[in-house]
Amino acid sequence: MNTEPPTGDDLNRMLVSMKQNVLEGAVAHPVKRRRRNWGIALGVIAFLGLGAASGGVALGLVPSPFTASAPVAPVTSAPPAPSPTATTAPPPQPSKTATPVAGPRSTVPITCSALGEAGDLQRLAPALAWIAPTSASPVTATIKSEGVLTCSYSDDASGMGTSLQISAFADAAEGRKQIAGWIAGGSETAANVGSVSAQYCGGPYEDCSVNFVAGDFWVVASYTAADHPTVVPAALTSVIRDMASALAPLTAVEPWTPPTSIWTDVTTCDAMATATPIDEILGTASVTEPFATGTDGGDVISNSHVSLLCSWQASTPGVDENESMNADLSVGGASQLEGLARKGDAGTPITVEGADSAFSTCDTSPAEGCLIDVETDGSWLRVGQGAGVGSDRLGVLVRVAASLIAGQKGR
Repeated sequence: MNTEPPTGDDLNRMLVSMKQNVLEGAVAHPVKRRRRNWGIALGVIAFLGLGAASGGVALGLVPSPFTASAPVAPVTSAPPAPSPTATTAPPPQPSKTATPVAGPRSTVPITCSALGEAGDLQRLAPALAWIAPTSASPVTATIKSEGVLTCSYSDDASGMGTSLQISAFADAAEGRKQIAGWIAGGSETAANVGSVSAQYCGGPYEDCSVNFVAGDFWVVASYTAADHPTVVPAALTSVIRDMASALAPLTAVEPWTPPTSIWTDVTTCDAMATATPIDEILGTASVTEPFATGTDGGDVISNSHVSLLCSWQASTPGVDENESMNADLSVGGASQLEGLARKGDAGTPITVEGADSAFSTCDTSPAEGCLIDVETDGSWLRVGQGAGVGSDRLGVLVRVAASLIAGQKGR
């Protein structure tokens, strides 16, 4: 028996025969393939080598080193599309940009303390410093609401020492007009202060005053000292000059506009309506029509931004001050009355029909005088009768305030 392996043509014939047998068996018995056939097939494939590839490569048991393309992904059926469901919107995320607070704001973007530091106030007095306001009124509320920056610096809390009052507003054109009037009236120009300026000493309320324009802003500085100077001190000129230099590059801020309310159009005393006539409330024969009595803001800038103060005066000869009435209105000033109330400084809470809130205050020095402060539709209304009118007249003040509110609502 020849045990030598076939070679040449014999080997080729044997290989062809084996291939044929394997293929015929696969076709003849497609369902009844048995596990031992895998052994035959593996043996055949491994033996044949299928060119240069090994049996493991042919069966996919190891990756082929001869192909660079990615393997073909198996075909799978797409999963069924999910049925539409309601989606919940994600909660809103907080904005990284702070929302501007609506309310009164200065048209001059600098704080009183920063302005004082720029002026190096200690050149005027070693202890001169900014004094934060501790009270408010319809007058000061209106000045603030309309965008005027007011700063008070003093070295004595009693106000008897050295003091410097600053009022600034974004209205350079009006400032130039006012300064031209000062110079025409004999005031001198302040040396190198702002773009235009005027100054004088010997005023009725202050020792010296400097009026100037710096960039977008019109500024008035009022100075008082224990020695009551008759000429502007060099130190004051230096302080004001440095303040002007700090203000000049700043950009003016748009003033706040109060929301529309029942008081928006009350810009004159003629527009201050009452539901019940004042003479009926006072019980007098007749009372004059309301007229503006004016309020003092302290300087030419503040005086152009004060509240509306109206008075009714009994016209019957011989009547005293008890038969007059004053109403001071700060349109949009309610937030500052609210501020006093939060600090407990607004007075005693009382009820006034139609008001959002109301407070009464009575002062006994030098003579008793009472008034009521009313928050009404975003504005601050103060009603009073002046000194000499005691707490027994609070009921009259309440009726007048209620009549004014009802009168505006009925317009």
